[in-house]
Amino acid sequence: MPRFPLGYLCVTSLCISLACGGSDGASPSPPSLTGKILFIAGGPNGATRADIYAVNPDGSGLTNLTRHPAYYDAPAPSPDGAFFVFYRSAQPSDSGDVFAIDADGTHLRQLTFTPDYESGLAWRHDGKRLAFVRNRDIYTMAPDGSDVTRLTFDATDFKASPAWSPAGDYIAYSRYIDPTAQYDIHRITAAGQNDTTLAALDGDDLTPTWSAAGTSITFAHHESPLSHLYTVDLTTGVVAPVTTGSVIDQWPSISPTGDTVAFIRAPYDPMVPLGPQDVYLLLPGSSTAVPVTSFAAAKFAYVTAWTGHP
Repeated sequence: MPRFPLGYLCVTSLCISLACGGSDGASPSPPSLTGKILFIAGGPNGATRADIYAVNPDGSGLTNLTRHPAYYDAPAPSPDGAFFVFYRSAQPSDSGDVFAIDADGTHLRQLTFTPDYESGLAWRHDGKRLAFVRNRDIYTMAPDGSDVTRLTFDATDFKASPAWSPAGDYIAYSRYIDPTAQYDIHRITAAGQNDTTLAALDGDDLTPTWSAAGTSITFAHHESPLSHLYTVDLTTGVVAPVTTGSVIDQWPSISPTGDTVAFIRAPYDPMVPLGPQDVYLLLPGSSTAVPVTSFAAAKFAYVTAWTGHP
């Protein structure tokens, strides 16, 4: 762990120290923003555990949901918001397994029991299937870890960050293409067929997330040293930037209402060390990022997942 594509910016080598309660300096969000934003907080150089935290969209209610001495990653809330699944391992280098826990941090249970490396967790809209990557291919399983089904059978290319379409008929994901040595955004049917390239910019295209209508996909485009959010219109095929500037924007997640994007941002200055790294929002009709958390220098968050109902 952490479980993001090769070449993506690794922040677990940087320190975070969080306490329960609100975050200083957070900007208010519109009342329509419901639910909570989950994210990971990691330890310095991977030497201490990484935990899953929840925060309200207005920056209040910062809470550590996992306090077991382990390494956590890839939280994925169930569609009804009752619980979430995630990866947990004893050491950062371990393969780990998939676990589930109730939304209040209770009733921990283990779902997978394999030595295989697994990454990426994504719910189908009806809550009846989970997509994930095992080794280099995409699989699905039932919420209790049973009925594991393999969808792709071409383990030559790495795959990462599967994401179900709102209708449940497609899965978008990032695919590492050997000839170009970069990740592109691809899409397959729910049965694992008709693999299609949706975005292939120079650099790595990562962590796709669908719009509520299923007509576009937002993703992070990493072209060292910067990273920005982009969208691809699935009707026209047009790929366009959403954020710009000297920043590193990563791990977008769409709100339950489908009109607001949560993501992780770090300012970039080649003359100073990277930091801080916080949760931000892009509100409807605005290109200005609004901070949700406000950490001191050298304190970092990563990986967002939005839970709750409109």
